[in-house]
Amino acid sequence: RQVIGGGSYQSARDYRVLVGTDQASVVSRLEVSWSSGRQDTWENVPAGGLYLICEGRPPRWLAPWNGAENVQP
Repeated sequence: RQVIGGGSYQSARDYRVLVGTDQASVVSRLEVSWSSGRQDTWENVPAGGLYLICEGRPPRWLAPWNGAENVQP
């Protein structure tokens, strides 16, 4: 999936990406290619949560995933 930054004047955009894991409890490999050219790879990321992912840093767990409750920004 691709997330493109920017937007319109005085607007907000939801940059979250939903990654479905079906019944898996762990994401075996997660790769992110950044616009800077850097590629970050993480292994064995626990599924079922909301994460903040920033370039050059490990994923930061924010909250458990509660389905539709977490869909709205």
